[in-house]
Amino acid sequence: MRNGLSITHFSSYQSELPPEKKPKMLGNRTVQYSFSRQGQITVINTGKSGAGFRVCLSCGRAEEVPTGQARRRLDDKSHSRPNSRQTECDQHFRTMGFGHQYLTDVVELDLGVPMDWAKAQSTLAALLAACPDIGITRDDVSGTLRSQGSNKAPTLILIDAVPGGAGHATKIREHLEDLVSSALRIVQNCDCGVDSSCYSCLRTYGNQTLHDDLVRGDSLDILRLFTP
Repeated sequence: MRNGLSITHFSSYQSELPPEKKPKMLGNRTVQYSFSRQGQITVINTGKSGAGFRVCLSCGRAEEVPTGQARRRLDDKSHSRPNSRQTECDQHFRTMGFGHQYLTDVVELDLGVPMDWAKAQSTLAALLAACPDIGITRDDVSGTLRSQGSNKAPTLILIDAVPGGAGHATKIREHLEDLVSSALRIVQNCDCGVDSSCYSCLRTYGNQTLHDDLVRGDSLDILRLFTP
């Protein structure tokens, strides 16, 4: 079942030792970054409403949990089998989410500036939006945040969305300064309000669940710190 509302999570590094953090100058500031080919990624999809999917473990029929008035049908036991609408199945549905895990290349960025979760999310979205400017198709990368504990800014994890890695995270690592500059240009030049975002800057089909939290001005505040 395809759905544009999957949420990507960073689970852990599968290597024996965590990747080494290295310093890099961005503008007049030093950031810390690490690169690993052993990032374990978990992708979860709970449907458009977040209510999950209902699945029949007998016949395999799966559909999003209905919302609104359609919820009244949830108690219906009988349903058509997915391979034949003429054949009824009388088993119960079970509600669940769908997910999968894979190992791939990741770059983790510690920008070293005060930043709450919302600002970090908008900054990450800007960096991902700029990936085509360094030769990476937007659908070939994804990203997530990693908590560093209370009173600490989260780190930004940029993910090669191809299981096993296709060199995209390596390119991000090698062109990090260009990526930040392009991200800043995107959020500076967009015509939407600074207290919102649009599909020309931070929003994509794949990050629909975050649209209300993506603010162009938040990413602008952070990215400006890393320009000469």
